[in-house]
Amino acid sequence: MLGGGFIFTEGPVWHPDGYLLFSDIPGDARWRWDVSGMTKVMRPTGKANGLTYDADLNLLVCQHVTSTVVRERRDGTCEILASHFEGKELNSPNDICVRSDGSIYFTDPWYGRMPRSGLERE
Repeated sequence: MLGGGFIFTEGPVWHPDGYLLFSDIPGDARWRWDVSGMTKVMRPTGKANGLTYDADLNLLVCQHVTSTVVRERRDGTCEILASHFEGKELNSPNDICVRSDGSIYFTDPWYGRMPRSGLERE
């Protein structure tokens, strides 16, 4: 077993430097696994779910609590990439991928607006 004590994990993404990142949504934490073991690298995360990298290896993150897709740059800065569609707040961005041309695609289901996996709201 690589690790334990997680509540519900999602969004695994492998970094070319040899480590795995993943989200524990209800635990509101991001974890890293590498050959030295398991490390909690961020808490809180906005109940982050899906993770992926852009072409520059910046981490793209779907956040349930903030209803946003963000880019976390390697220098620690963070920018919101998406928060609204057609004038309405996103529900809870969930899964994410980047196409070879740099286009970003993500899903936006409703269940991140539930108490355990997000922030309860209409």
